[in-house]
Amino acid sequence: MMEKKKRKLYKMFTKWSLSYVIISTLAIAVISFCAMKYSEALREDLEYTNAVQLEMTQLQMDRNVRNLRIFCNKANFNKTVKRLRKKTSYEDESRYELYELVRELANEMILEGNANDCYLYFPNMDLLVSGNYYNDSREFYDIAFDGYGFSYDDWFEVISKDYKTSQIFSLDTKNGDSLTVLIKPLDSSNRQTPPANAIMVMDVGKILKASDWLNQDRDNMCIIDRTNKRIVSVSPMEEEMSNKLLERALESQPGEFQTRFEVGSSVISYIHSQYENWDYAVITQEQAYVMQISELRNTVALLILLYLAVSAIAIGYAAIRHYWPLKNMVDILEQQDGADAQMSTDAYDYISKSVHKLVVKNKENNSVINKQRNAISRELFHRLLTESGASAMMDEELLKQYGIRVGEGACCILVYRMEKNVEFLPEEMQVDTQEMSWFILQNVTEENLAGEELESVCFREGRWELVFLIWPEKDNEEFLEAVKRVCLMSSEFIQEHFKLSYQTALSELHYGLEESHKAYREARTVFDYQKKEESKDIISYGEINLLPVDTLLKYPIDVENRLVHSISSGDGEEACREIKKLLEENQVNCLTPEAMQFLVSNIASSIIRAAGKASHETSIPVSSKALMEACRRGDAVRMQEELENLVMTTCQKITEINKKERENQKGRLLLDVKAYVEEHYSDAELSVASMAEQFHVPPAYLSKLFKELDGEKLSQYIHKIRLVHVKERLLADDRLEDIAVSCGFGSHRTFLRIFKQYEGLTPTQYKELEEKKRKEEQDS
Repeated sequence: MMEKKKRKLYKMFTKWSLSYVIISTLAIAVISFCAMKYSEALREDLEYTNAVQLEMTQLQMDRNVRNLRIFCNKANFNKTVKRLRKKTSYEDESRYELYELVRELANEMILEGNANDCYLYFPNMDLLVSGNYYNDSREFYDIAFDGYGFSYDDWFEVISKDYKTSQIFSLDTKNGDSLTVLIKPLDSSNRQTPPANAIMVMDVGKILKASDWLNQDRDNMCIIDRTNKRIVSVSPMEEEMSNKLLERALESQPGEFQTRFEVGSSVISYIHSQYENWDYAVITQEQAYVMQISELRNTVALLILLYLAVSAIAIGYAAIRHYWPLKNMVDILEQQDGADAQMSTDAYDYISKSVHKLVVKNKENNSVINKQRNAISRELFHRLLTESGASAMMDEELLKQYGIRVGEGACCILVYRMEKNVEFLPEEMQVDTQEMSWFILQNVTEENLAGEELESVCFREGRWELVFLIWPEKDNEEFLEAVKRVCLMSSEFIQEHFKLSYQTALSELHYGLEESHKAYREARTVFDYQKKEESKDIISYGEINLLPVDTLLKYPIDVENRLVHSISSGDGEEACREIKKLLEENQVNCLTPEAMQFLVSNIASSIIRAAGKASHETSIPVSSKALMEACRRGDAVRMQEELENLVMTTCQKITEINKKERENQKGRLLLDVKAYVEEHYSDAELSVASMAEQFHVPPAYLSKLFKELDGEKLSQYIHKIRLVHVKERLLADDRLEDIAVSCGFGSHRTFLRIFKQYEGLTPTQYKELEEKKRKEEQDS
């Protein structure tokens, strides 16, 4: 029979292990399938986004190339351009005609697009013309391109050659980026015509930066010039990659749409330009995504295998720790009790019956053990209620064994006092009736406490009192209100069904067992108050009407001044520390709820007074309302939290108001600075440093403020104001030396340098152009 029983145990163990392995195998299959499908979906999505980005790149680049071609074609038919191509020096050319050519560029008479990015260059006389300036290449570079950071030698080498086909070059800037230079000759034929080149400077990297599809740190974009076998890329490219890309592009047919091929871990897609023999290529690291998915799938598989290994270990551990002890238990019981018919068919039933026999034998000892336990627990509870330092001398684990698990959390004391029975009953009958009354009160109250998710322990204190120590199962802001509801429901139920005569007393909220004796003393005070007032309506210590003058309320004037100062300066943390310290000092004196509410009301008034004009903000009255609600409930912890919330809200609004005032001061300072420049522009000593001293601010701060608010440097603004007055004096036929001194330039040389830097020509040239312009207007 024992052999059959063992076989049954082995069979159960095998079934349990097999089911565990099957579940793990299914999990592996499902996760692997999901990883595979996700990888396929990711690849399809990447192919789609790559195609979209390629078309966007073609659209934006061809738009710029088209503008350059239009610019080139219109320049070919411009009379001034034709004449300039035959010249060898622009010094012999009329400045007015050159100025008119600049104006034509600026007014888009021969250019559809941004004139700041397109230029005409005449190599024979080293003349460079844009929509703003004309000058030789060196002077033009100093004015327009010096800020980009690429060298003049690189720039001149690119633009000065005689090209017969469209060209594309890349120039590295000082910030690590690169600018793309497109050059198209005005005449690409082999005729012996003096050369002239149309030039466009653009930042191809902006296309990559503006794209939501590409990753700027990982992906790249380039232009492939099939004719000149040249590649220009946004980011640096390895030589091997560049050679393979150029070789593959030259092998494909021009105009082929979205050719894709892979090089290493990169996937390259390119499309042909509609206007030039160029290809636009987008290089993405699609393989990196696929490798990440593959690594993820492998990691998941590895984890599942690890899971199976851990499962096998768990099964072995269960066999050692549970199965073999179970087998040994059956063997021992069989040896003690002898063979049993049921033992061979159901080992668990056999164990259950054997254990039941042991339980029945032990029930005889329960009565004695329970009596001893109750006696010890009553003594512990009695000491907690009557001795102030009793909790410190008791072990926390010992208290938990007897059901007292308050710890440092909130708790309160509920006491029932039974009125003495005045009925003339036999002594033994009175005792039975009293025990029944205690039983009813305890069970009804415990049931209602459980309904409010409150825990409790109940003990008899003397002959006439039943004491409940109550605490919440979890954090509950309305803990005390819930206990009051329990008292009301219990009273209504008992009066309706049993007509018992008793008194109820409830303490205030306390924290930790060390304050349980205070809570019990408050309950006893409620009983005394009920006796004095001859009323049972007041059951809570917080409802006893004690005036604030009966307490030791403390709110010194120096504390109030420090609190107001902290809030006015926006220091919320310091104000919260003052409030916490003040409340702790008053709580030591055991203030009544009315006194605490009175104190909190005074603190709130100080906060509102310190807020000043910020008190009209919507959020501050809302915080004040929440504080008054906490005062109404008498919750000291909630009152402190709402006081701190009110302080932080007030300080935040004060800080915002101060910030707005500082911003308004910046605007006024900007207007004052501009007015000062207009008034003192003729002073040669006028500078950023002198103005900073005038307005009592650091020079660096003044420069930064002006740049931030006006968009240009203060020194540039001073030069522009002076040049406005210079132009007026030039037309009035004043001498240049007098103009330089009267307009604040200090010297004639400085005046000429700054005028040419900002206007692109000398004062004399400017005066001649304006006079010629006036004369033509008068003749017409």
